[in-house]
Amino acid sequence: MMTRLGFSSIGAWAAKRLGLWGLFLLLVAGGWFGLLDGPQTPPEPQRAEALVPGVVARMDSPVFRYTPGWQVSPAGADPAEPADPWNEPSGQVTFAYQGRSLALNLAVGAYWGYIYVTVDGAPANRLVVIPGNVNSTGSLAGYKPLLAPERQTPQGPAPQWVMVHRAPDEGPHQVEVEVWRSWGQIPVRGVAVDGLPPQPLPLWPGVALALLGAILLIVAGWQWLVHIAHGLLRVMARLIPDFAPALLARLPDGLGFLLVGLGLALVAAGVYASSWLLTDLGLALLAVAGLLRLELWTGALLFGLPFYLHPLPLLPGRALNLVEIGVWGGLALWVVQAAGGRWQVADGRRQAADGRWPISQSPNTQYPIPNLPYPLHLVTLILLLALVSVFAAQERDVALREWRTLFLAAAGFALLL
Repeated sequence: MMTRLGFSSIGAWAAKRLGLWGLFLLLVAGGWFGLLDGPQTPPEPQRAEALVPGVVARMDSPVFRYTPGWQVSPAGADPAEPADPWNEPSGQVTFAYQGRSLALNLAVGAYWGYIYVTVDGAPANRLVVIPGNVNSTGSLAGYKPLLAPERQTPQGPAPQWVMVHRAPDEGPHQVEVEVWRSWGQIPVRGVAVDGLPPQPLPLWPGVALALLGAILLIVAGWQWLVHIAHGLLRVMARLIPDFAPALLARLPDGLGFLLVGLGLALVAAGVYASSWLLTDLGLALLAVAGLLRLELWTGALLFGLPFYLHPLPLLPGRALNLVEIGVWGGLALWVVQAAGGRWQVADGRRQAADGRWPISQSPNTQYPIPNLPYPLHLVTLILLLALVSVFAAQERDVALREWRTLFLAAAGFALLL
């Protein structure tokens, strides 16, 4: 059965079935990962007399027609800087190809540039088309930004093959590539017609199967995990000095608010003066206030959210994001409270027996870590779905960073509340 706050117990037969299904899904996920191939290297561009299926052409091939100002070499094509870079393109290149799939080798990196691509007068169908975002002739076109700071290398922008169009027939097809800004970066470095290796199997189905299998195993072994968490809290409780809960219980009720005010002032001064000592002292005062009443730490985090763009200096040359410190620091305080015994009772007065409450004797008889409200089950589901989408993203490093910032930190904050 399921209790109000979580998976309390299920029948032994049901737990066994769930566990077997979980193991099966993990085995299937392992098989999927075993089928994955490493990325295959596309063939090197060669000088070409015609763009036909299987050809990977250099940009100095005679099949390309450039507007004036381009510098063309075996390394690629580099446009000239226009008189008005914000209102006119750096240049266009046109060509015809016979085949179905068309890919461009583009230089992406830490610079602002973009291209528009049309095929047979229509937007390239494998690129995004944004209403109102038109090329220099006022026509809709496939749009591809070249800004990708995470791909910048010490040698400059990195080449990346981008599929821009897949035609329904063999053609021939007329293509126009319009480049904006990007001079000095050699933005266009090759063209492939049905010439790229096949795409490898995606990673995300295996990740989804592995996560689902892990969830089934967790549900099947829920009681076992509860007892493990219970034991870990007991071990942590032995690390907390006996006098700490009793000392906190004797502190005046209003002291927490004073500590919050002083702590926030010290953190603000530390950020303003780039002083990690002031910041650490302020965070220590906020932590003491959070041990008195955890909602004081949460309130301080909410107060500081408008200033999230200002990192907090913690060590010489090391600063961390305000949100991460607030969320994970708050959860750490919550675990410390659980391990040391909660020193609050129903009437709001702090008490401690024999220096501290063992977790098994706490007024909160529910296990504090694995026992979660139903809304957090939904938050966990959203968090896991977002994690699967990370492995389906083209820019996985960027997606993982966004997942950690937008989903993981938000889930931690929901748990803190």
